[in-house]
Amino acid sequence: MRVGETVCGYTFGYARNPQVFCALVEVADRTILGLAQYLFRELCRECSNYQFINTMDDSGLPSLAHSKRAYHPFRLVSNSIATMSS
Repeated sequence: MRVGETVCGYTFGYARNPQVFCALVEVADRTILGLAQYLFRELCRECSNYQFINTMDDSGLPSLAHSKRAYHPFRLVSNSIATMSS
């Protein structure tokens, strides 16, 4: 998304399989109200041939978790991080 010559937001992802598209990144200028929602809606429109859109995890950010739940996901999947012990 551009406003004039300035890039204000973008999103991209990949087809995981014929039924699932994974949205890897969505970046939006938070000063432009509704931009993130617009980008997600347009991604969904472009990926309408997929049954599901996986928006990945919330990175432990409460505001991002809240935003993602606002889209009424079909299913939430637990996520874990594995680290080396010392």
